[in-house]
Amino acid sequence: MRSLTLEGKIIIFKSLAISKLVYISLMVNVPKQIINQLIQIQKSFLWKHMKPKIKHETTCLDFKEGGLKNVDINKKVASVQFSWIRRLYDNCFHEWKLIPLKLIELSFGKNFKFHSNFNFHNSLINNFPLFYKIIFDNWKNQFTSFPNATSCIFSQFIWFNRYVTINNTQVYFEKFSLKNINFVSDFFNEQGDIIKWENFKTIFNCTNDMHFQWIQLVHSIPKKWIDNVKNNRDLNFVNLTVRDHNICTNNRICTLNKLTAKEIYKIIISFQVHKPTSQQYFRNLFTDTTFNWDEIYLNPRTATKNTYLRNFQYKILNNVLYLNKKLFLFGKTLSLLCSI
Repeated sequence: MRSLTLEGKIIIFKSLAISKLVYISLMVNVPKQIINQLIQIQKSFLWKHMKPKIKHETTCLDFKEGGLKNVDINKKVASVQFSWIRRLYDNCFHEWKLIPLKLIELSFGKNFKFHSNFNFHNSLINNFPLFYKIIFDNWKNQFTSFPNATSCIFSQFIWFNRYVTINNTQVYFEKFSLKNINFVSDFFNEQGDIIKWENFKTIFNCTNDMHFQWIQLVHSIPKKWIDNVKNNRDLNFVNLTVRDHNICTNNRICTLNKLTAKEIYKIIISFQVHKPTSQQYFRNLFTDTTFNWDEIYLNPRTATKNTYLRNFQYKILNNVLYLNKKLFLFGKTLSLLCSI
């Protein structure tokens, strides 16, 4: 009845609906059917019970990327629950931590760190309480990023890493982990070369029976990572590794102890590789033109404060402003020509 714009509806939904869900999901697991119901309510509210004209993934993007900062309910719930990881590993002791920390140690080792590209077989979390089981499962599905920066490569946690595999299976060697051999950087010297076994054995006080596993681990490190390190020998390798729970995004490392649920949500959305489908339409229409999409999407926000004008331009940019040509195809007008 208020003739709200799409952006206005998004703001109302985030303020009045999602805020309640965030509070609940911070304490308990939200059943899948409840989330699906909320997604359906969200879609019906935004599009007046009609088929969406713009993809949900597009509306969830930042303004400069062609979105309206719509909320992805699944990702929002996951980011709120991920904030428990920071509480779990802070320096304050609470008795509630004993059970989850012990279960994590039994399944993933004493020196386990949450990291990007974390992957594991679901049987490892069978004994976890449902709330933590969901957190681990969501983490595995949300954070996947092949690192290209040397700092991100060095900070890759070796164990249960989807890119460090032997026979296409993630690796965990307890003997190595207990000797604080947990990161990719532990296999490189200051010159950017793989440390030879004799030196490696001395540095980490390894035994001869670990030699074969060392060979397996060296060969499991992706060749692109090794080449990247060799090509950046001018860097100071000593301080590049982040040895804490972290997320690698846009070739930079974010430690988990400094991230709020809101910041984690932004990172999860940034992993979403998606461009508005209308971009290709305009490229085909103007083949000789180079588009600065960031400027194009932000222009309506700097040119006017009128929300209806912004909404009008947003429809144009997403090619969903239906004029006579399309309305004629739908059988809504008598002519496909311009009314004027």
